[in-house]
Amino acid sequence: MLRSLWSGVSGMQAHQIALDIESNNIANVNTVGFKYSRASFVDMLSQTKLIATAPYKTGLGGQNDFSVGLGVGINATTKVFSQGSTQNTDVKTDMAIEGEGFFVISPDKGITLNYTRDGSFLFDADGNLVTTGGYVVQGWLKDDLKNASKMSEQEFYHIDSTGPIRNIQIDPNMVMPARSSTNIKLRANLNAGRHTDQNANIYALDSTTKTPSDGVNPLYDSAGNLTQMQEDMGALFNQDGDAFGLTENQGIWVSYKNAQMINSVVPTKENSSITINGAKVSFSNDSAMSGISTLVAAQNAINGVRDKTGIEAYMEGKLLKLVNRNEMDGDEKTKNIIITKGGTGAFENFVEGDADITSFRYRYTKSESPDSSTGQFRTTEELRRLLQYDANMIKDPDKEYNDSTASVSVTINKFGMFEMLNQDNGDEEVQNMSIFVA
Repeated sequence: MLRSLWSGVSGMQAHQIALDIESNNIANVNTVGFKYSRASFVDMLSQTKLIATAPYKTGLGGQNDFSVGLGVGINATTKVFSQGSTQNTDVKTDMAIEGEGFFVISPDKGITLNYTRDGSFLFDADGNLVTTGGYVVQGWLKDDLKNASKMSEQEFYHIDSTGPIRNIQIDPNMVMPARSSTNIKLRANLNAGRHTDQNANIYALDSTTKTPSDGVNPLYDSAGNLTQMQEDMGALFNQDGDAFGLTENQGIWVSYKNAQMINSVVPTKENSSITINGAKVSFSNDSAMSGISTLVAAQNAINGVRDKTGIEAYMEGKLLKLVNRNEMDGDEKTKNIIITKGGTGAFENFVEGDADITSFRYRYTKSESPDSSTGQFRTTEELRRLLQYDANMIKDPDKEYNDSTASVSVTINKFGMFEMLNQDNGDEEVQNMSIFVA
């Protein structure tokens, strides 16, 4: 009875010590360089009543001993030197060791050496690298920092680690000479597009190419004439701060009004064909048999390829009217109305070369001398002049173009926006414009 009580008490005492050790580990969870411990359990001496015996020659087998354990005890505590996690402290003198090893510190100028994993160091008033307890960190130093400016790069960074260690001390009054950087390594993620949080409006431009139209700072050329302030379109940003980033031949289509063509259709039983905007249109119709007029058949045939040409056909009395609003995405084959191959049969009145051009393509170029005849531009002024010229030729094709008398003016206002004004040219004809940009 007494032995069983003692065994239980020893177990409680041993586990109490183990809990004390674990509590100490938890309490030091934020202690720099701390290595946790664990308890090593061991059984206590047993009370032996009978010892074990070997087998007898007579054939009787051996017997195990007869012993009773007296409980458990703590034999030792063991330090576990596993690598902890490293953290950034923003303190230049804080250091950590990865893997095995210790910092060497001394309380008496290197006579007595102690070891620690705690790298929380700082400099004292004499320039000694010390622990928070005042122990001086030991190590190797450069012997000749005064001649650093005369050393090669290899000599400057070489430290002899075969000599004795000593107090790490850096003279607070010592200033190292500046050395120019030769290599810089950068690892970064760059945004795929250009963006700016601060951008100003481009210069205002008028429609006469005579003044900058800002009303504040007029600009003059060498002859004393006022000039326009042009800016490269490829280097501009939109109002959201995103760069246009224009590349060579990138640009826009501008339609000034719907393209239209009206012509008669010849009643015929023959096969009829025509090529419009590069797409072939053909049909065969006998109105007496089908009950469908040639005009309706021609209209249906043209509308059947609308997704390729952008052109819709309508009946206007006994005439066929073609309309292209120039709003389809695409290239030259979906803009304007161009007869690329003359018609036959019902389409014989549609002649190759007939066209109604109301949509123009403007393309950016980096060239200092863009070809305006092909719609090339580089600056804000070059694009403004192209827009103004084409808009006036669409509205008044029979009038000679002149900047000062243009009935359609294109300007850039003080907010950096293109403005188009369709003015009354003094006659009785109403000439509206329908602007579409794609």
